[in-house]
Amino acid sequence: MAKIADRYYRVDPWRIIEEGFDPARGRVSESVFSLANEYMGVRGYFEEGYSGDRLVGSYINGVYEAQVTAKPQYKGISDRFCFMVNTLDWLHTRIVLEGEKLDLAECQIEGFQRVLDLRNGTLERSFTWRTGTGRLLQVTFTRFLSMVAPKMGFQRIALKPLNFSGNVEIRMGLDFSPEHESAGANFWSCPKKGVEDGIAGNLGGTQWKSLGTTLHCTDRRGHCDPPQPGTACHKPLEGASADGSDGHPALPRFPARPEDHARCRPTRASLHEV
Repeated sequence: MAKIADRYYRVDPWRIIEEGFDPARGRVSESVFSLANEYMGVRGYFEEGYSGDRLVGSYINGVYEAQVTAKPQYKGISDRFCFMVNTLDWLHTRIVLEGEKLDLAECQIEGFQRVLDLRNGTLERSFTWRTGTGRLLQVTFTRFLSMVAPKMGFQRIALKPLNFSGNVEIRMGLDFSPEHESAGANFWSCPKKGVEDGIAGNLGGTQWKSLGTTLHCTDRRGHCDPPQPGTACHKPLEGASADGSDGHPALPRFPARPEDHARCRPTRASLHEV
């Protein structure tokens, strides 16, 4: 019997397009819609949280972990196994409208589309969220990894109310808690976190490597609200300074130009029907 291809994605010369979301294909789609820039890579998981089956994966070259294996039977065989470890969820976002949290496994979603544009290196996902009270909110996520500044990743969230005006709560953070799935464990500790000049930062480390990360948020006017200090952390240590005076390396910084960073308010945004 001849094999028949199961075509799920719509493809044009430069784009891979998913129209409608099939949870059974969720992990495959996360792989297909991955982004990478030769320094770091991130799977195409839903940044707003998803209670269904998924793999939150973000990986950085040179950031690895090692485990001791059983003593080898032959000479010259290493007893240490090294692997690229899952790092942090730097896209961590939670969106709440009138007490209802956005979760594609639980919420009613219409017009779902996800597009990987191979020409400009962006991943865009859009849909309309119908809340339990009938509110319609059009949501669009866009992300990309810079090739010019390979240590920088960007996220933009656009919200458009279709039949109401009101407030939406958005919480963003740097989350070192995802497990490395094949090991069934989390390898990170966070000796330091803080907020300075509207930029949140975490310093995470494993047994072999340390990794400093920062998060900067602006809205469409370029205004920056200081993020809440609740940047998620596997093992937070309170009281660390942001300038390195506590003995730990200073939190990393990057230019806070509004045009370079994801436009979103980290606490609350007012929405008006258009």
